[in-house]
Amino acid sequence: MPHSKKKRHAIAKHMEELDRTVSRLQVIARKVNQNAETLTVPIALGELRKSYSMKHRALSQAELDAAEDFRRVPIEPDRPLVIYGQDGGLIAYRISLNDEGLLATLTLTIQDLPKRTNLKFRGIDRGEYSTRHYCLWCPYAKVPFVSRELREDGEAGLEFLKENAELWKRLSDILGGIAPNVYKAFLRYPLPNSKERFCTAWAGCSC
Repeated sequence: MPHSKKKRHAIAKHMEELDRTVSRLQVIARKVNQNAETLTVPIALGELRKSYSMKHRALSQAELDAAEDFRRVPIEPDRPLVIYGQDGGLIAYRISLNDEGLLATLTLTIQDLPKRTNLKFRGIDRGEYSTRHYCLWCPYAKVPFVSRELREDGEAGLEFLKENAELWKRLSDILGGIAPNVYKAFLRYPLPNSKERFCTAWAGCSC
């Protein structure tokens, strides 16, 4: 809890602005999701959170065999898909942006990025495809820092983030409409040392 009256006032004002933004985004989301396909899977979101681990685990043969029984839901460009756990927790949300301009910009700017080879993660080879993590990172440090890939790609990486700013805003607006508490949690506190989130609500992206 900040001791400064000025800081307390600034935080309260910021939260009021977030509440107003979320209220507006939820109105839009309700209209967009009127015809959404809704699925409920037989597992609670809470159970998924309990079983999550950052430690890599190889899938058992039984789990691999069960993959044949997965339900595949066809993509309908004009119909969102919402997946809930049996406890009502939101597990997944899929929607088509239906914006050729945003998608074309994303494709072209990815093609213009410097070529990379994947770094191994704790000795695990992640494959031959090219991937980058452009973000502020803070899982093992007290202060957020810029990811290694963005530091190495420098201006090219920053230009990619800038060129796709409208995409990050659109995705953040969608998040605010369907998961308002997550949206507010992402944006509740300012980052230290005047750092800014690279992708609106998100601190970064993978590409």
